[in-house]
Amino acid sequence: MSFYSRLESFPLTIKTFLLLVVLFFLYSLNYHFFDDLMPIHAWRKADALAFSWNYYQGASFLIPETNQISYFGNRNAAAEFPVVYYIVGNLWKIFGPHEWIAKMVSFSTLIGSLTLFSSVINYFLNN
Repeated sequence: MSFYSRLESFPLTIKTFLLLVVLFFLYSLNYHFFDDLMPIHAWRKADALAFSWNYYQGASFLIPETNQISYFGNRNAAAEFPVVYYIVGNLWKIFGPHEWIAKMVSFSTLIGSLTLFSSVINYFLNN
């Protein structure tokens, strides 16, 4: 049995996952996964980690806060829906505050959304 005939027998979600793993290594993301914050997005990533840190310390879910205080003494921040940071903050309560946990949650969100998106595309293209 050839490689391609075995590959055809896999479900679409497995094929998508294998493609993403191959792309992960082709784009050399594995080299930078355990690095510190990269300079191009350092401000945004530090901001996201500040949200997670405040959730780790018990901040309210619906009122995300940063560590930077504005001129008016306000720490509240407008960001995207904070569920990702809330999940990271709660995982930090269990495993301790590690940056790789935030990266794994972000990467898992990416893989999950691409897998679900491929199912939606497959549904519409088959119709």
